[in-house]
Amino acid sequence: MEKIVEIQSGSLAFTVNHQLSSQQYALFDLLTFGSRQNPKRGYLFISKVLGKHIPCQPSVMSCVYTALAEQVQLEAGPCVVVGLAETATGLGAGVAETLFQCGHDVLYTHTTRYHLANTPIIFSIDESHSHAPAHIIYQPTNQFQLKQAQTAVLVDDEITTGNTLLQLAEHLIGYTEGLKKIVWVSLVSWLSEQRKLEIQQQLLGVTVEFVCLVAGHFQFTPRSMYSSQLPSKTQLSISSQAVLADIRTGIDFNHSNNHFYTITGEVFTIESLTKADQYTVLGYGEFLYQPYKLAEKMEKAGFDVLFQSTTRSPILEGDGILHKEVFSVENNYENYIYNRPKERITIIAYETYAQYQHCGLARKINCIPIIKDATEVR
Repeated sequence: MEKIVEIQSGSLAFTVNHQLSSQQYALFDLLTFGSRQNPKRGYLFISKVLGKHIPCQPSVMSCVYTALAEQVQLEAGPCVVVGLAETATGLGAGVAETLFQCGHDVLYTHTTRYHLANTPIIFSIDESHSHAPAHIIYQPTNQFQLKQAQTAVLVDDEITTGNTLLQLAEHLIGYTEGLKKIVWVSLVSWLSEQRKLEIQQQLLGVTVEFVCLVAGHFQFTPRSMYSSQLPSKTQLSISSQAVLADIRTGIDFNHSNNHFYTITGEVFTIESLTKADQYTVLGYGEFLYQPYKLAEKMEKAGFDVLFQSTTRSPILEGDGILHKEVFSVENNYENYIYNRPKERITIIAYETYAQYQHCGLARKINCIPIIKDATEVR
């Protein structure tokens, strides 16, 4: 049955072919929709369970990670999980952590749009429809584990054409020494059966499997009077701002709960907060997984807490974007936060002091800024 959604940039028509659970993961429970400020692609699928553009309970995010990971069948031996920046860096880490907790030998890394000094680049890919197309993959600390990987799990929030993940898959096949299987994981997949066959044919020599919560197809009809250009201060290129290397060169899940933050020079603890208040933990750009773990810890301790993240992606206010906040970052580029619950106390989690220092958001809103332990900054 076709469903039509009207957005500012045009009309989206959907047909759902498969959903993991009609009661838990129906299409409109997973997604709302928006209009990009981007001439390359006018529409945007906005996840309700990702903790990015829409605030989400950490426990809901955890259930999604489990639902996806339970469908992934790994080959014996090491596995590499790669998340796509910036939206799926946390989703990829959540899937990887779930696989790790099931006893698998897992290396997790993600693509990035940040420059890391003194860290070798193993390859780059191009996301053609994005406002900021370049993605970098850095050499992981455990390079041997990547080289010996038998399964590669590639994670994105949604897959439309598969072109970006196909580039990533081809590079991984060339870099690893005996990769046997590639599993494409997404919340929603729009790949047709014909496109899946084409992908399999292009990746001869490895088994390719597809895992998602909802699958179907859609058609976008642009509105004739609609046109959009990128804002003049959109951040398009690779950033040189100081960020953490460890989350881009392989997360060690054996120590994934050891997340220390400082606030005004003192160690931040959730014991300093009061349960009578409501909170939103706000990740910063690609920095999703570690702040999510903080929010998860708070929720388990009995706090009323939501999680979401800032983004460099410009989206029009309206449709699934109820309100947007624009703030400056390095070199006066603009970043955004969408649908932030302003009645809640916002805890902004930064990777480095440089991020906090150049972030205009912390100066615009009433918030608690926290910074990852400075000893981990590279």
